Amino acid sequence: MTSSKKIFLVDAIGAMISALLIGLVIAPYEDFFGVPTPIAYLLCFIAILLSAFSLLSYLFAQNSWKKNLRIIAILNLGYCAFTASVLTLNSVGITFWGWSYFILEMLIIFALSRVEMGIAKVIT
Repeated sequence: MTSSKKIFLVDAIGAMISALLIGLVIAPYEDFFGVPTPIAYLLCFIAILLSAFSLLSYLFAQNSWKKNLRIIAILNLGYCAFTASVLTLNSVGITFWGWSYFILEMLIIFALSRVEMGIAKVIT
């Protein structure tokens, strides 16, 4: 196993932490964060799917792991774009704390996606 492939574990753990924070902290405290509970749970579900894809890629992708790394990087960027869109559409009720959490999350995911693309490009 290539050590570069371990980036999938970083991605999987990060996405699961994100899902837990959104599902257990953001969603139940709609009044504090201002993010509607159904939207928070949707973002939580997407994060779980991304975590599962990364973990499965780490465990089972042999020859195609570089392709999967590009895919997860693109999916992560898509998640950021979707999150930004959904938050913008619901911006009236979102509090400073809601914006702060999701902006920080998107910055981290964007940085991780850049690293993933860089690894996929160098290894190719």
